[in-house]
Amino acid sequence: MKKKNIPTIAGLIISLILPGIFLIDAVGDVIKNLPDFLNGLGFWLLTVILILVVLFWEKKPLSSIGLKKLTWKTFAIGFGSAFVIIMSYPLIALLVKALGLMGSEAGLEEITKFPTWILIIFCIQAGVTEEILYRSYPMERILAWSKSKSLAIFIPLIIFTLLHLPFWGPGHLIFVGFAGIIFSVQYIWRRDLVSNILTHFLVDFFGFIIYPIILKAQSG
Repeated sequence: MKKKNIPTIAGLIISLILPGIFLIDAVGDVIKNLPDFLNGLGFWLLTVILILVVLFWEKKPLSSIGLKKLTWKTFAIGFGSAFVIIMSYPLIALLVKALGLMGSEAGLEEITKFPTWILIIFCIQAGVTEEILYRSYPMERILAWSKSKSLAIFIPLIIFTLLHLPFWGPGHLIFVGFAGIIFSVQYIWRRDLVSNILTHFLVDFFGFIIYPIILKAQSG
């Protein structure tokens, strides 16, 4: 192993492996006892540590994980990708039902117990931390090492998708996997972290806040 690769190996462990510790029951119990708005504290800590690794151990700029000057394309592509993902949800819901799998209803019921301002914090958290941990950092580093866009996309994508299984169930993984593909292709195409964060935030905002309102209105 080359010494110069050690910081990046550490970064990949932080981004792709350490988030799994939050699935351990004992760790989950500790998180549940935190105030609601601190439920994502672990992901924020990992993200901050990863950024410090980039800046002070790898000695690379934040542009190396896709943080670059904002342009109109940042927002246009961010909104456009979110629109594609959101519009896919009814079709994916039909597919999940046809396959006889449990959808996202149980997870949504649990999530929507929180007040709206907490849900907005969750959306921001997911957009920022997950796009750094599961997209920009690992995709950039795997691509640099392997020169393979396929590996750069699918290694983080598989981990990202499977980590949603314990809370959301198998049916919802179809949607997560589809959204993850869009997020990944968007990043490998534009290499624009803020655009990805915007897309992820909008998708979760719709799923956590707007969609439950629509369901409630239809049932009422």
